Amino acid sequence: MEWTPDEPVQVTAGPCRTTPLYLATDGTALHGSWEMGDLSSFAGGLNAREVTRLLLYRPRYSTNTVFTGIHRLSERATAHFGGALFPRYPEPALHSGPRDLADDADVLGAFVQALDDAWDTRPLETVTTAAYLTGGFDSGVLATRPAAPRLHPRQRRVSPYDEPLYRPFQRLTEGLAAFGVRAVVTGRAPTR
Repeated sequence: MEWTPDEPVQVTAGPCRTTPLYLATDGTALHGSWEMGDLSSFAGGLNAREVTRLLLYRPRYSTNTVFTGIHRLSERATAHFGGALFPRYPEPALHSGPRDLADDADVLGAFVQALDDAWDTRPLETVTTAAYLTGGFDSGVLATRPAAPRLHPRQRRVSPYDEPLYRPFQRLTEGLAAFGVRAVVTGRAPTR
C-alpha cells in the first residue's frame, strides 16, 4: 500500500500467497482483507455473472466477486482509491511460440531434475506432509513426485477461495491438522 498526501491510495497485490486481496469502500474509507467474509457488511446483492461462473466452475481473473460491493485484487493487480475504487490489471504478457529442441534433448529428464531440485530446497517430513490430489494434471505431477520415496498415503488439507466445496475442504483441513500435518504438496495453491 502506498499513500502520498493529496494523492489517491494505491494498493498493489503481489505473488506468493499475498493474493487475492478483497477490497470494499463506503465512499470515505477503503477496507481490505484476505478473507472476503471480513467485508460482509459491504456486500450488496449477488453478482449474477460471477455466481453463474462459480456454479459452472468457470472462474475468471477479474475484480468481480459473487457480491456487488466487494472487489477482488489478484496477482499483480493495482487498485487506486481516492473516494472511489479503481482496480486495474497489468497489460497482458506477450507469449512467444515454442522453440526448436535439439535432437538429443531430454525434456522429461530436465523436468524431473527441476522438480527434484525444488523439493530438495524444502525437505519434507513424512509425518507432517500430505499430498492433496485435486484430480488435475498439475497436482498429480507435483504431488506424486516426492510421494513415492518419502510420504505415507494419507491426504487431507486445503481451503479454496469461496467455492461450493468450502465446507468439505475446511473439514479436510481440520482433519489434516489433527494428524499433525503442517505442509501440503499440491499443484494448486491452497488458500487460507
